[in-house]
Amino acid sequence: MKYSPFPDLSSQQAVAVLGLALIAMGEDIGSEMLFRHFGHLLRYCEPAIRRAVPLALGLISVSNPQLNILDTLSKFSHDSDAEVAHNSIFAMGLLGAGTNNARLAALLRQVRFQNCTRFQHFLIALFSSTICSFLLAALFQKLFSKLNFN
Repeated sequence: MKYSPFPDLSSQQAVAVLGLALIAMGEDIGSEMLFRHFGHLLRYCEPAIRRAVPLALGLISVSNPQLNILDTLSKFSHDSDAEVAHNSIFAMGLLGAGTNNARLAALLRQVRFQNCTRFQHFLIALFSSTICSFLLAALFQKLFSKLNFN
């Protein structure tokens, strides 16, 4: 094992990404700025942070499917990193929670018929049905548990 003078802070940074989403949750301008910032994080950051970004995107607009966020999550549901793909599918479900969005349903069906793991099939089946909105504390706990701190 190599010695590094800098400690690994990726798990704390992943939690910070979720915290940014919580702050910008109800704002239109803040969520647009954060969406652009998350685009940079998805391209240039470490895998632990990349895994947190789809969850944060879903948290920005729970039960409010926005087209740009939906397209980004759809793109990352086909990512080579399985955790990013799982978190993107979970976030698409958060976007459509309690709504009857036809575009989201079509995207979930499209993901279902591609090379999916059993866990991804479970997530798609769960979010294809109508679900009621989550309580914020339970939602944040679930998002925090989706981060893998290995």
